[in-house]
Amino acid sequence: MKPAVLQKLADTEKLIDLYLNSSPKDRNKLFAPAARVAERLGVTQRTVQYWVENGSLQCINIGHRRLVYLKSLGAFLTKNLVAPKN
Repeated sequence: MKPAVLQKLADTEKLIDLYLNSSPKDRNKLFAPAARVAERLGVTQRTVQYWVENGSLQCINIGHRRLVYLKSLGAFLTKNLVAPKN
């Protein structure tokens, strides 16, 4: 496997460990369902899925739920927000 693929797998394993070792209350502070992220940002779930696929967002799959890591969402929004022109 390529180093980038191995790194992504290692990152995913760390996120899964973080999820499993967190209390349910803390999980809600660390992760959000992709559907909720899409709703809050006013985009489709497919758009969020695209951001995950191209590496812009980190997520884990728990059962049939795709949970977005909120720190990666914050970094993504900070990097991609365009400041309004005055």
